[in-house]
Amino acid sequence: MPKIAGPTMATATPSKTGAATRSSGKIDARQRIMCDNLKNARDAQNRPMYTIYTIQANTTTPADPTSAILQYCASSPDKFYELTNSNEIITTFQSLGTALSKLRAAV
Repeated sequence: MPKIAGPTMATATPSKTGAATRSSGKIDARQRIMCDNLKNARDAQNRPMYTIYTIQANTTTPADPTSAILQYCASSPDKFYELTNSNEIITTFQSLGTALSKLRAAV
């Protein structure tokens, strides 16, 4: 049965010195390694062991750019969610709950 990868979060606060940009680059690099390790994990039948869902909450104005690392880490494009308003939180988690219940029922 595929496992669901636990939540991770990487954030950086901008600073006048650019330290956050350098720090977030290192965080993204570590995140990419972790995602690669999860994506490459296979069971005895060579099936992926993990399904990775990622969510970017992007409700500020102006909006932050779409996170390349969150898109990369998602198991597939339909597993990446970009929320642009707070109302989407409930529908997104309902959608995830439905997807997870189908996953468990199918295995």
